Amino acid sequence: VTFEKDFLVTVSNVAEDFDGDGIEDLDDQDLDGDGVDNLTEYLNNSFPYFASSFNTAPYEIFSSESLSISENSNKGTFVADFNGSDAENNQSITFSLFSEFPLSFSPKLWLDASDESTVLKVPYNGELGESNSTMTVAKWFNKSSTQYNAVPYGEEISRRPHFLRDGFKNSFPCISFDGGNDLLVVEDSEGDFDAWSEISIFIVSVRHGLQYWVPHLSKGPKGESNTITGWEVIPRNFFNGAASWRVTGLEKNQEWHDMFNKSHWSPNLLTLNLGDGKQIAKLNGSVVGSRENSGTIDSAASFPVTIGGALDLNGSAYQHSPISFCEILIYNQSLKNDELEKVEGYLAQKWGMVSNLPSTHSRLNPLFEIDENGTFSANKTFDYETDDRNYSITVRVTDDHNVSFDKNFTVTVANVVEDLDGDGTEDHYDDDIDGDGLSNADEQAYNSDPW
Repeated sequence: VTFEKDFLVTVSNVAEDFDGDGIEDLDDQDLDGDGVDNLTEYLNNSFPYFASSFNTAPYEIFSSESLSISENSNKGTFVADFNGSDAENNQSITFSLFSEFPLSFSPKLWLDASDESTVLKVPYNGELGESNSTMTVAKWFNKSSTQYNAVPYGEEISRRPHFLRDGFKNSFPCISFDGGNDLLVVEDSEGDFDAWSEISIFIVSVRHGLQYWVPHLSKGPKGESNTITGWEVIPRNFFNGAASWRVTGLEKNQEWHDMFNKSHWSPNLLTLNLGDGKQIAKLNGSVVGSRENSGTIDSAASFPVTIGGALDLNGSAYQHSPISFCEILIYNQSLKNDELEKVEGYLAQKWGMVSNLPSTHSRLNPLFEIDENGTFSANKTFDYETDDRNYSITVRVTDDHNVSFDKNFTVTVANVVEDLDGDGTEDHYDDDIDGDGLSNADEQAYNSDPW
């Protein structure tokens, strides 16, 4: 015999008003009451819960003189000093040349930890007073479009990785995964990134834990005995932890694409390319694996691109990798070798990894350099007659809150009149450089010197 009775349970409000202005924090656009709205504080890397914490971004860059360099000037020749303007005049600012992204071909997914405007950061566990240098990531926005943003698996707070402002090489920002619970998935990627026959992937990352057979990045589920459908980047070499790229559905199905004896414990740049009948893996700009392969990657249309681990056959969080990502690029096309090197050069210069590239890499050396104080110099000897005469550069000034301002400039190469025989025709265009009555062609034909 039973008896039932209805009751009403109520949740009573506790007034949460951090600045005591009578507006509860949930609806307060200025939590700390310092006169600056929360969004502005977030965008400028100050903290909206502390009235004493406020920052504004640098707002101008200017050069001490015209940006021109004479041809034939030695490598290292001074060009100009750059200066910047910042509202907080008492803080330090530093300068850098911002690596130009190759715009002639566009990625479908572009996640960039250095662009903090694309990283939605929130305090760990929502606690007030959390340091702004170690925040959890609620969303990592795709820079290529409004689609395909990376979010925590299941929108669960416990799945959020951490944003570390100096987590990569103690100098650069990264998104750090703990290898135990953190996991991101790319929204709407289930079908739109599925069953491709061409793909190019670039990853700047560093490992920080012992996890083998656990993917860093994947598209498709993991089954029993580490079987997969789709593709994954995974460490499986027990001795040095070198990564492997496994793809199913191709002509050479499920063959491992190993980077034997190529450790990626250190900060590294990984390049993976499929198309034009080849599957290629590169580590820091050097080819470490190449084979003939073609076909269409197996469909896994119910599974998203997964960052920091993998999902199981039921779509549940399954594996987690201890790794930090700085930048991830995925193209729905097979890039040509020169295009691969353009992206590698952009990434290497941006993340301080130029020294990792091989000596034969076409993007090894930038044309110009700038030190942190703004001194700008040439990194090669230019020839007015044979080189480009105008170069576009982007200078970045960064304040001590890691907020930056970019400005584009043009550097010109100035002509130096080179006229050995003084006949009014510059040597590059002169058929008789030394003016002896014999043409340059005739002198070279008979092994005499036209100079």
